[in-house]
Amino acid sequence: MDDARRQRLSLARELITWGKNLPWLIKRIDDALELPNLSLVQENDMQSMAEGLLYSFRAAADDNYGHLLAATDRLREEITAAEATLHQLLERRSMV
Repeated sequence: MDDARRQRLSLARELITWGKNLPWLIKRIDDALELPNLSLVQENDMQSMAEGLLYSFRAAADDNYGHLLAATDRLREEITAAEATLHQLLERRSMV
């Protein structure tokens, strides 16, 4: 198997994993949106985060390989940022 094929297969596996976990991440965003002390800015950030995740996931499913690489990188960044933000918000809620 050549390197390009191996990389495409790796990206496909990554996308499948994210596809399975995306509903859980969106649920966490919904949970964060229900926090009582959430500011309007934080609420807008959460909604933008959910939209960005869905957009990036759809873009990563594109057939164009070059676009797939860029979209997958963007999706990784979106997921990492979302998880960090949600962890901070939801952890703060459990301390109250």
